[in-house]
Amino acid sequence: MLSVWFAFIAIGLMIISLLTILYYIVMGIVGVPWVRTSNKIAEKMCEIANVRPGETVVDFGSGTGSLLFCATTKFRAHGIGIEARFLLVVMSYIKKIIRRNDRIVFICGDMFKTHHPYADVIAVYLFDSVNAKLEPLLIQNYSSGTRVVSRVFQFKKLTFIKKDIICDDIIYLYQIP
Repeated sequence: MLSVWFAFIAIGLMIISLLTILYYIVMGIVGVPWVRTSNKIAEKMCEIANVRPGETVVDFGSGTGSLLFCATTKFRAHGIGIEARFLLVVMSYIKKIIRRNDRIVFICGDMFKTHHPYADVIAVYLFDSVNAKLEPLLIQNYSSGTRVVSRVFQFKKLTFIKKDIICDDIIYLYQIP
């Protein structure tokens, strides 16, 4: 009888795993795929943006919060992650609980429709087409001088400050005009 229960549990876990993989494949095709930001790249993004203790970093498309965990632990900032994928937000909260990090809040929502919280620094790793759609909202909702750090993809209307290369990725720093 016990082996039957183990079989049901194993089959259930396989089904959940397959559905999760399918979910991320579909979301990657219709939106921006989730690609984890390594600690090395997250640290470089925070360095180039000159994140300082007490500042607020907002990460649009925060995934599992890698950049925010770096910003809050290594740079002593506060973090707000906005992520559309519910499963990634759940994973972020699990990491937050395990790491006992009370400096981050994760919001499950569409970055184009949700409230844009206060930020000293905005971080993104989104396609050029998504940056182009987000750019007018950043200009409208954030004050002049707010720093915007982008991994790989560029903004056209924000004021370019500098760029740096790490692990074959270009990190761009901008300011809201």
